Amino acid sequence: MDITGTEHGDLSIYEFTREKLKRHSAAKTVEGQKILQDKRLFLSFVRLERSRAASDFDRVTRDACNCRDKLRDAGIEQAYGFVLLYLRFSYAGVHRHAPVRQDRKITYSATYQRHITPEQILIQNWAELQDKKFGETMRRAMHWVA
Repeated sequence: MDITGTEHGDLSIYEFTREKLKRHSAAKTVEGQKILQDKRLFLSFVRLERSRAASDFDRVTRDACNCRDKLRDAGIEQAYGFVLLYLRFSYAGVHRHAPVRQDRKITYSATYQRHITPEQILIQNWAELQDKKFGETMRRAMHWVA
């Protein structure tokens, strides 16, 4: 779905991106507040949203790395945790079922709240793996405000 579609509702891509960052608690950290206030940092998240909306894995990973580099340059690399949250929870709630073992085979399955494409599943899985690997540590390093 493109960025002018119903996915963003009546919000502009800028408003949608800002609200989504706030839903992921960006306004509650010093680093997140810097992202919301710094035009260059915020626009890197807008580019990430455009890539995510286009469901293009290569663009998403490139723009996620671009966000990480800009955050590093700004001295807040730990805020990369917001990039991972932003992507991980972007498409549809997923319920992963317990593995089924049968005849020396293991079957994994998942149920999504809505139809998503294989490319969207790839993006979500990549973000989930990255978040499990780096996200928690990065979020613990953030400075939370009262």
